[in-house]
Amino acid sequence: MLWDNSPVFCCAALCAAELKSVVGSSVSFPDPVKERAFFSYRQATIASVSNGTFEVEDELYSDRLQWSSSTGLFTLSQLHKSDSGLYTIDSKKGAVFLRDYTLNVYDAVRLPLLSSLNISSDSCTLQCSVNDTELLTLSWFRGDECVKSSTSAELSLTVQPGNHTEQYKCVAQNPAQEQSVRVNVTTACQLTHTTGTLSGGSRHVYILLLVAFIVLISSTILLFFNSRPLEGEPEEEQPSAQCEDSPPSSTVVLSKPNTSTWTCPRALLQRTTRTITKKLDKVIKKSSSVLGCPLDSVREDALSALESSFSDKLIHPRCGR
Repeated sequence: MLWDNSPVFCCAALCAAELKSVVGSSVSFPDPVKERAFFSYRQATIASVSNGTFEVEDELYSDRLQWSSSTGLFTLSQLHKSDSGLYTIDSKKGAVFLRDYTLNVYDAVRLPLLSSLNISSDSCTLQCSVNDTELLTLSWFRGDECVKSSTSAELSLTVQPGNHTEQYKCVAQNPAQEQSVRVNVTTACQLTHTTGTLSGGSRHVYILLLVAFIVLISSTILLFFNSRPLEGEPEEEQPSAQCEDSPPSSTVVLSKPNTSTWTCPRALLQRTTRTITKKLDKVIKKSSSVLGCPLDSVREDALSALESSFSDKLIHPRCGR
């Protein structure tokens, strides 16, 4: 029986190995040549190797086509889109073979651009876009799962509140290259819980509380000055009396300017504090119903401290400690 050792050939379009790369990069043809071979582009020889010597026969490739004597590989660099096409290596000595390669050169993939659309408390829409669309695919990934994909130049994704902590990324890719951008949903959608930013209802509540506090202070000061005798007005001495909250051993002399009975400012301050406390509690209850959540009532110790502070500074000269 005779064996046919001659090489078997087939249609180049069917048997050619496919190589992919992008503009500006380089590509190596995977079959090594060590002794004697020819390198062709579209059936025209552009370089050859003979006894370890490499020679470029087409000047268009003189600066871009190299052959490595150590690896035996042909490498084409500084690729242009016009470099796409059919290449052939015809090895005549050593490892004898004939290989065809189809090279496709694509535009480099640019980094996707991200933007935020339709931000609300319920959801946030993220948009990923690119300028070049040649055989390009845009995809949204949540973790390692592809949740949306398109061949258009823009692709949007709506993120629900429960998914704000998930890891998202937008991937732009063509057959030769891909670029991706990771997204921090909280930052991109401005979903931070801003401390100190109040809703309309909360602002109204705090304004009411502030007004009530100002009224408390103003009333206390007004009562103090109204209880003092006018400058230059003669004071009549009255029997000694004791203020309600003064120590038992402390006595004071009360004056009676024009009214029937004069009361110590500290006693007035105590009664005023109790009255304002009740009013403040009403404001707080109303505020609680507006906000839909319970609010603490006025702290008794806080008002006692305020009362003590004013008593020390505004006590009437005739009302001793």
